[in-house]
Amino acid sequence: MEGEDAPFYYTERANVGVLSGAAWKAGWLALEEFGVKKRGKKRGSCDLYIHSIDGKQGEYIEAKHTWSIKSASDALSQAKGDARKLLVRKNEEALVIAVVFVAPSIN
Repeated sequence: MEGEDAPFYYTERANVGVLSGAAWKAGWLALEEFGVKKRGKKRGSCDLYIHSIDGKQGEYIEAKHTWSIKSASDALSQAKGDARKLLVRKNEEALVIAVVFVAPSIN
């Protein structure tokens, strides 16, 4: 990072923003923090949706951020739980993905 702070040291939103930027760089569309229908709730939000320009692939992404590899499993369980609550249209061929960003630490 050439002396600059790395985004992974910050929050889930910063990491999702980097992933969103990578999707754009790869030629995909990206939409962060948007309203969706969720099981058990009338409305909620999804962390990121990415979609190929050709319209053939879309992915809903629920993310979590943690500071410790020891807590990564718990964070992934939470992300999976959030992903399972998303109500994706039946005719939509989209993946629902759970992601965990673990901020590295050097002692």
